[in-house]
Amino acid sequence: MQTIDKFLKHTVSCLPDEIFRITVDPDRLLVTIASNAFDSALVGWLVTRILPDQHGIFAYREDGSGWDVPPAPYELRIRLGGPTRIELGAQVVRLSRDLGGSVAVRLSGPRKLVAGES
Repeated sequence: MQTIDKFLKHTVSCLPDEIFRITVDPDRLLVTIASNAFDSALVGWLVTRILPDQHGIFAYREDGSGWDVPPAPYELRIRLGGPTRIELGAQVVRLSRDLGGSVAVRLSGPRKLVAGES
């Protein structure tokens, strides 16, 4: 199990910055990203740029190869909130270059409530 802490800043935006705690379970091929608030732009940047470039972790799909896009190698979960946290399943897709290479983030769940975990 590996834990990575990242502080990400919004550039050219009045939105607040965010601290993320990423837990990687290579045995279960699971990445869990915890933060106090959900920020799709920063999650997209974290999953499609920082994790693969700095840590070799791929938890997103690369759209642009037609309808049969292979699944992400790692399952992704997002954990939000304070003392009682909610955990959601997540899918991140880097869109086709024809669409500007932007990132789509989809949340599903909740998967479970987590009480008292850090």
